[in-house]
Amino acid sequence: MTNELLQVFPIPVHITKYEENMEKEFKFIKNIEYIPNGSNGNYKSKNTSVLKCKELQNISDFIKKQLDVYCEKVISSKQKLVPTISWINKNPKGSKHHEHIHPNSITSGVFYFAINNTTPIQFHKNNQWGLKLSVNKYNIFNSETFSVPMNTGELILFPSSTKHSVPINKSEEERFSLSFNTFVSDSEIGDRKTLTYLNTRETNHAG
Repeated sequence: MTNELLQVFPIPVHITKYEENMEKEFKFIKNIEYIPNGSNGNYKSKNTSVLKCKELQNISDFIKKQLDVYCEKVISSKQKLVPTISWINKNPKGSKHHEHIHPNSITSGVFYFAINNTTPIQFHKNNQWGLKLSVNKYNIFNSETFSVPMNTGELILFPSSTKHSVPINKSEEERFSLSFNTFVSDSEIGDRKTLTYLNTRETNHAG
């Protein structure tokens, strides 16, 4: 008798490393204007289109290239994903990011300028089990939270509907990251065969 254990519908999380020096980019993002982001003690950049800043051009090009890889290799689509809204997060000591998703986006990403081992990105299971047995050892099947320790210069991409958070920063060092959402580069998404077709150009001119 042969036993088989399947991983059904795994969540594709893509991590890659930016190999270039980013000293100038880091200096730029540290000196832009920030505003409070809710009641968690963290801050976000006032500018919500930071990937359009000329000072971040190289990192923007890197992110777009990795989105192409994710679209082709993971989603297996000929369509292109492009960044829409983008902003910088600043987490001083004692701050955190609450559990959340990114609406109105297909794939989201985070690029890390400065990070410490007390603030990994944490992913949370969307469909948690209603009844729970006592667990001897947590694994990929019974865990409801998955922590991913990231490094400076790394980019992580994931479906925007995936719940995620950042624990309290217990370090004296501020945590800086760049977050962004995406959408398709043209006006069409889905297809008519599966009744998922949407043309935003037609919607805008409906009636």
